[in-house]
Amino acid sequence: MQAAGSTVATLFAIDSLQAEVSFLGVASGDASSNEAIIWTRALDATVPVGSLVTAQVSADPAFGTILAAASGTPSAVKDYTIKFDIKGLVAGTQYYYRFQGPNGETSIQGTFKTAPDAQTAAPVRFAFSGDCDGKMRPYPLTRGFDTLNLDFFSFIGDTEYETASTGSPAVTSTDSATKAQLFSQFSRKYREQFGPVTPGGQNGLQTFFASQGNFTLMDNHELGNKRYMNGGAPAGGAITTDPVNLPTGKGFAGTTADGVDVNTTGTFLNKAAGFQTLEQVY
Repeated sequence: MQAAGSTVATLFAIDSLQAEVSFLGVASGDASSNEAIIWTRALDATVPVGSLVTAQVSADPAFGTILAAASGTPSAVKDYTIKFDIKGLVAGTQYYYRFQGPNGETSIQGTFKTAPDAQTAAPVRFAFSGDCDGKMRPYPLTRGFDTLNLDFFSFIGDTEYETASTGSPAVTSTDSATKAQLFSQFSRKYREQFGPVTPGGQNGLQTFFASQGNFTLMDNHELGNKRYMNGGAPAGGAITTDPVNLPTGKGFAGTTADGVDVNTTGTFLNKAAGFQTLEQVY
């Protein structure tokens, strides 16, 4: 007969074996002729401090030879996202990348192509678009992006919307949200872009982001489509009465007639804590 303490230990060991890192998706971007950024979100719900993640890069889609590797531990401070700057790559070359957890858990595979060197005349195949309103989820047009063989994609902004859509409530208005609300709610909006709307459905933009390297711009919806989009404006007044969470203002409350384009205060809207929080989440 097994002792009670031993039973507890056995159950704990079984539970530990079941826990594993889950990868939301992968992405790459800002490729030059010799380096690129690769990204993932990796979470083991039983390890709130984060689990070690290893990135692998190869010119072989089967990863027979690993050309570059890097490791790091994502944390709650960045919503368990992590990115690596992979250097020493060869110009005009197709690369493949993936991420692994501490127990061998493996993400889906992504790919990107480095730019040709400055002396090479080369054809370029690319696409561009923007405005991923959540009402369009799960974006069925992107399902077959892995068949397009693009050299890169230019994502020209509005990579998420702050508004409500099926299964996704709107965020708190940036006119009244705290720093913590901005971080948690906009992080959720970005995560939803990689998941299905209904169980078993298409995983949103997951295939799209994995299919090629991207050059991505920030637009008004990444900033809540309110005060923070007025780029050259003064930083504005207090967003709440809480000086700890958001001390430097909610953004400009005036109009273009009040001097958006002629701000001479030296304190600009991109210095507001709310703007910087949204920039970090983006």
